[in-house]
Amino acid sequence: MSYSVVQVENVSYSVVQNEPVSYSVVQIEPVSYSVVQIEPVSFSVVQIEPVSYSVVQSEPMSYSEVHIEPVSYRVVQIEPVSYRVVQIDTVSYSVVKIEPVSYSVVQIEPVSYSVVQIGPVSYSVVQIEPVSYSVVQIEPVSYSVVQIEPVSYSVVQIEPVSYSVVQIEPVSCSVVQIEPVSCSVVQIEHVSYCVVQIKPVSYRVVQIEPVSYSVVQIEPVSYSVVQIEPVSCSVVQIEPVSCSVVQIEHVSYCVVQIKPVSYRVVQIEPES
Repeated sequence: MSYSVVQVENVSYSVVQNEPVSYSVVQIEPVSYSVVQIEPVSFSVVQIEPVSYSVVQSEPMSYSEVHIEPVSYRVVQIEPVSYRVVQIDTVSYSVVKIEPVSYSVVQIEPVSYSVVQIGPVSYSVVQIEPVSYSVVQIEPVSYSVVQIEPVSYSVVQIEPVSYSVVQIEPVSCSVVQIEPVSCSVVQIEHVSYCVVQIKPVSYRVVQIEPVSYSVVQIEPVSYSVVQIEPVSCSVVQIEPVSCSVVQIEHVSYCVVQIKPVSYRVVQIEPES
């Protein structure tokens, strides 16, 4: 073992050598610099109060830490991987990078925010218990999900198309929007309700097996159909005229009403 000290005024240099370990310290008040070397590992510390900087190097890995109270910054690099962490009290920010992938996390209790980026694809998650919000973006497509148990809300956007779904078991509501067209569907188990809107036209369908109810509205005209096999009932309304048709197989019953006049027709087609 060998031990050396050099001191010139405020400078002090010390070396301790005991093969294969080497330890050296340089001190120039208020700076202190230390190195520990155990081949192939090298460990260095620079301290300038209140800053502390440390590096551990063992090819191909490199680990460094900077500490300035209350901030702590760490970097781990193992080619091609790079991992960084910044910590300020309760805030933690970390990045993992493996080209072309980048993964970042920001954590501020109780909030957690994560981003994964692979080339043009970006995936982010914001989590605030019990809420979870996710976004996947692949230009020009954007896909978002908000989840608050038991509610789930999703949106897919491909300009100019927007598609959204709200799900609250057992209810599901979907909307497709392609300006100027809007189409909505609400589904509750065996009940299905659909609305298509192309201004100024509105088209609605309610289906509760075995009943089907449809309405087409083009202001000021309204046309509706109720179908319960084998019965079909249609109504056309153009104020002040109303025309209704009920059809049961080969029997047809029609009413035309123009207030105060009412006109009825019953038609029974001969059976073939």
